[in-house]
Order: sequence, then structure tokens, then C-alpha cells
Amino acid sequence: MGRERKWTSVQLINIIFCGLMQIFYFFPWLKYGSLHCSLHRYIFRALTRNDYIEAFNKTYYPGKDLGIYEQKMAILVLVYLMSFLVAQVVDLLLLYRNMNQIPYRDHQGLFWVIAMTWVFFLEYADYQGADEQFYIPMSMFIYLNTWLVVKGVQYFACRMTESLEYMNLSSQKKLEQKEQEVLELKVNVLEERFKGMLKSRQVVHDMKNHLLALRRYEQERDWDGIHEYLEKLSDAILVHNYQVWTGNQMLDMILNQKMQDAKDSGVQMTIQTEVFTKLPFTDWEIITLFGNLLDNALEATQKVTSENPWIHVKFIRRNRLFYVEIENSAEEAVRVENGQLRSQKEENGLHGYGMKNVREIVEKHEGDLQYITTDTSFLVSVSIYDMK
Repeated sequence: MGRERKWTSVQLINIIFCGLMQIFYFFPWLKYGSLHCSLHRYIFRALTRNDYIEAFNKTYYPGKDLGIYEQKMAILVLVYLMSFLVAQVVDLLLLYRNMNQIPYRDHQGLFWVIAMTWVFFLEYADYQGADEQFYIPMSMFIYLNTWLVVKGVQYFACRMTESLEYMNLSSQKKLEQKEQEVLELKVNVLEERFKGMLKSRQVVHDMKNHLLALRRYEQERDWDGIHEYLEKLSDAILVHNYQVWTGNQMLDMILNQKMQDAKDSGVQMTIQTEVFTKLPFTDWEIITLFGNLLDNALEATQKVTSENPWIHVKFIRRNRLFYVEIENSAEEAVRVENGQLRSQKEENGLHGYGMKNVREIVEKHEGDLQYITTDTSFLVSVSIYDMK
């Protein structure tokens, strides 16, 4: 069995239009004497009988004498009809290449402009008579203009389709990038959990040695040493303990990671929440929204010179309301202008971009984003209404 062909949108447009144009080229719109014929038969008769003037008269002006314009008009008509033959060959070649998906350089726009110029030249040459009349038949002008309109629609349809496909491709790449970021975060969190599991297993494996050490402290009655040793042992076993905060896997991963980051930085972080597995956000939105807000709180506490920097996180779900509150210690009031946070960080552009994403997500879900700043703390709250 042969390979099934799958044409692109542009190829399909070209196939349809070029196929229709073949019917258009063979349409018997010319009346040669008492017979209706296509442009192919007209050209064949004019060339085989070696009398293009007779063919012109029988077709367009039977029984009339055009005088000095007769030969000129007959030549123009023959040249233009032969130009349609060239256009038909070009369309056949375009049809063949698109049907067989053969790469080519698209010159339809240039070809269309040349055709427009050619038609203008025909009308200009036809109008140069002393009586200022058009002698090219109306049927030819209709045929020419119809051809120009159809080819113009084909060209612009292809260009518009290419633009839409490019925009869709760009959106798809951005979506893939977001999915990649979500996947990387999941991998990082799972790696941290796996390392914690390995560390815990290593501690359990060394438990015999730990018991011997504790017995030595007991024999020496070194109670402070026992207490310090137990603290270190507990930290080693529980440092990567995974806790379920909300029941939403992605949000819990972020909360556990940020809790560990806060502990490593000497920041006291408390989380007050309840179980709710469903959120109105995608995984990427959860990462962007809560990741940025918690990162900002952690970075703000690094500037606090007091001994006990802190972060309080609160999640509340009441009926259709979802409320998030993140408050951190600070030593000076954060500037809020026109309802927007003004960063004092050196990476102001990056921080602004993160908060812009946060604001866009909240607005997308028709929620509220508010700030409360004092000389000792900074609080940001997110409210999402009409939760299902």
C-alpha cells in the first residue's frame, strides 16, 4: 500500500483553485462564426489557417470593418489568448507539484502583478484610437478580469493561511514550552523526594552505628550531646518528608519545595489550608501563580535583618470562593502604584514579567489581586469567585 498523502492547507487551496482554473481555461466562451469554442480552438484555427485577422473578425466583429484598428486588435487578442495558454501550463505545473508535495518557490504574487500590468497594457493599447473607443470585445475583458479576481483570491488565501499557520505554530511552541516547564518541575520535585528516600534508607541502614553512638552518650551522661545528636538524626530522616497540604498534587509539590527552601534559608514558614483537590487552574498556571508569589515572599525575607523572618500562607475554600493569602516579614513598605507592585529588586524586568503573568492569570479567571503593605510586612491576596 502507498503512503497516504496529507496535504497542508496551502497545498489544498492551490489544488482546488488550480483544478477549477483548468475548467475555466477550457470553457467555450468564444464564438467562432456559429460555433462556441475555447481559447485553444481559436488559437488552433488562427495559426493553422495563417489568418489571425479572419479569426478575430469571425469571433468578435462579424460583418464589421474596423479599419486601421483591425490588425492591431487581432494581434492583441491572439497574444493575450496565448498568454492564457502559458498561464494554464503554469497552473498545471503548480497543481502537479502541490498534489505530489514537491517543494518549489512560490511566485504567484509576482505572476499576478505581471498579469495585472499585462491587462493594463491591453486596455491602454486598445484606447489609443482617434475616436477614443475600446475595440477589444467585452467578453475578453470579462474573461481577463474574472481570471485576475480568481487568481488574486487564490494568492491572498494562501498568504492568509500561511500567516494563520505561523501564528498557530508559535502558539503551539509556547504551549509546548509551558508543558516542558511543568514537566521539569515535576521531575525536579520527584528527584528531591527520591534523594530524600535514599537518604532516609541510608540513615536506617546506619541505625546500628547511631544506636552505638547514643549508648556512648548515655554512658557518659552527656545529655546535651544526646539531644543534639537526636536533632540531627531527625532532620536527616525527615528533611525530605512529603506532606499533603491541599490534595492537589501540583500545588502540594510547590508548597513542599518552598517549605524546604524556607527552612534552608532560615525562614519560618507556616501553611494554613484545607483539602481541596480541584482548582480552576492548569498545572502551568499553578506553577506560575503560586511559584512566583512564594518566590517573591522568600526573596523579600532574605532582605530582613531581624533574627526571625517569617512567611504565612493561607488557603480558604468557601462555597464558590477560593482565597489565597501570602504574607511575609519586611523592613520597609513596598511601593504600590496604581494597584501594581513596584519592584525594588535589581532584576526588575524579570520580576515585573513574573508579576505580569500572575496578574494575567487572576484576570483570566475574573478574580481579584490585592496588596497590603506596612513597614513590617507585605501581604498579597488572590480571590477567585464562582468556583465550581
